[in-house]
Amino acid sequence: MKEITLKTSLYLLALFPILFPAHISADNLAAFRLKPFKDTVVVLTGLTFQQEGDRLISKVVVPEPTTLDRNNIPAFEHFACNYYSQKMSRISDYTKNAVSGMMLLTSLSLMKENRKENIQAFLTDMVMYSETELVITGFTQCSKGLFKRSRPYAYNTDVSLDMRKEKNASLSFWSGHASFAFASAVVTGYIFQKRHPGSHLVKPVWICGISCAAVTGILRVRSGVHFPTDVLTGAAVGAFTGWFIPRLHDEKNEHLTFITEINGTQGIGILYSF
Repeated sequence: MKEITLKTSLYLLALFPILFPAHISADNLAAFRLKPFKDTVVVLTGLTFQQEGDRLISKVVVPEPTTLDRNNIPAFEHFACNYYSQKMSRISDYTKNAVSGMMLLTSLSLMKENRKENIQAFLTDMVMYSETELVITGFTQCSKGLFKRSRPYAYNTDVSLDMRKEKNASLSFWSGHASFAFASAVVTGYIFQKRHPGSHLVKPVWICGISCAAVTGILRVRSGVHFPTDVLTGAAVGAFTGWFIPRLHDEKNEHLTFITEINGTQGIGILYSF
């Protein structure tokens, strides 16, 4: 019962800024625009990284837990090996999902008027959210498959040997929960700020999103499934992805462009002009 109450409270904490639509200012329905070529590249990039990540993970060989030595990890991260809590892990699921709820509901605020422009803006936001999740998931899968880092609980002899032998025990770097939560928080804050310039809810949306994401990262360490560097790296990559995707669709952004030829060689690249 306490866990259900906590789950509900966390969701309400993340969602409270958009429970008061009267405070949302006029919508900037033209803030973002879908761009077929860029969107195609982004989607293909995400799918490619996901497929490659799955391939790499399928080849991960889990080391014998008894051979793991704490001296092989940085001293400042040793403390994480003493934790293991399934309850903390479940709560981190709730905080991560709360940020995802913010993503959806902040965009639903655009639908207070059933006009073509509002529907198009809402669908544009949904595409940007989907691309963000697709890309960060692909990056995260590849990272886990490449680094094959043992999770903190793999060093903890209080955890069952069977669990420490599972493949998941070798997929610590970087934290998928942290990368996903921070990507969701930043893309939500960025889009909401652009869609509702001058709104008094911009700061609360940012604060609630980043707070839930930060709590998610802390809980991943406290649950014994990630080291601090797993969380910090995931948070940084997630935040950048959450900024980059909507920035790519910003109607006024002329700095980010895709190029198909690099020094006379065919290929795909990203050009940022200052």
